[in-house]
Amino acid sequence: MAFGKFLGIFWPAISSSHWIVHLWKVPKFAVGPMTLGGMDVGLNTQNLVAMLVVIALSIINIFGVKTGALIQNISPRRKFRRCSPGAVRNFSGPERASGRRQLGANFWSNSSLATLHDVGGGVLVSTLTVLAIAQVGSLFSADAWNNVTFTAGEVKIPAGIFHCRLRWAPAW
Repeated sequence: MAFGKFLGIFWPAISSSHWIVHLWKVPKFAVGPMTLGGMDVGLNTQNLVAMLVVIALSIINIFGVKTGALIQNISPRRKFRRCSPGAVRNFSGPERASGRRQLGANFWSNSSLATLHDVGGGVLVSTLTVLAIAQVGSLFSADAWNNVTFTAGEVKIPAGIFHCRLRWAPAW
């Protein structure tokens, strides 16, 4: 989904607002002080790109571990090479000082863990809650990689798994 979202920056036709099939809109409803719903259901160009990327990476992994490893090794190296000059430039030179001035003197004034932030609908949450919610995506992705290794450890004979089950299956 992130790939589709950021690809939309370069090609505006790839967006969550460009619908291929729009099925319906979930009506808004109140749950206590919060309002939920109001989202669209269907297929847009951003979702389509995300699905195509998952399918393409799945097909690449079908061709073997070496091919999948090649893609996994090339991608981070390219990102690092492209992002490194910008990171160095941001942490050194006159741009760093101007960046501090743009944030302003009051940027960190509401940064204590006890500060309450209005998230809409009169709901106030603490800074700690905001930080915890921001970590949900990264924790899910880290847990997914962890669970993949557990699953891989359970596979004993990947090539002959169906053959073994059929050979020892009882004949009814």
